[in-house]
Amino acid sequence: MKDAIDLVNDVRALINIPMITSQITGKVWADERWDDTSKTDVVVSSTGIVNTVIQVGYANVNIYTPSEKLAYGGKDKLYPPRQELKRISNLITPLIESRVTSTFKTSVDEAGLIMRDTDGSWFMNIRVRYQSLQSNYKNI
Repeated sequence: MKDAIDLVNDVRALINIPMITSQITGKVWADERWDDTSKTDVVVSSTGIVNTVIQVGYANVNIYTPSEKLAYGGKDKLYPPRQELKRISNLITPLIESRVTSTFKTSVDEAGLIMRDTDGSWFMNIRVRYQSLQSNYKNI
């Protein structure tokens, strides 16, 4: 049986590779990123996984980049760096879309959505559907 930690580890392993790490200034984190960072990071977290023969769960792949400071009418405001978020999303998406391994498969459930974090920073969320066939299922 897999749990949310296994799910995060599996999805993270798909993107924590030189093709991605060489394109960001930070790291590919599991569960949570370091506080007060001004680097470009990727965070893989889970919303959970069901305990059935075919386990289904969801991961969030969040891409964080420093906000852009724009001025309008004499006032400054932080905006999402849309082009950078899109660039990194375009690198990550093929690695997790319709990916089949010997122990799990992934697909993109929701393509990149720009969201604002509680600290005011911006990130792009990619929701990933994860499935794993449980070979040691005890309830059947």
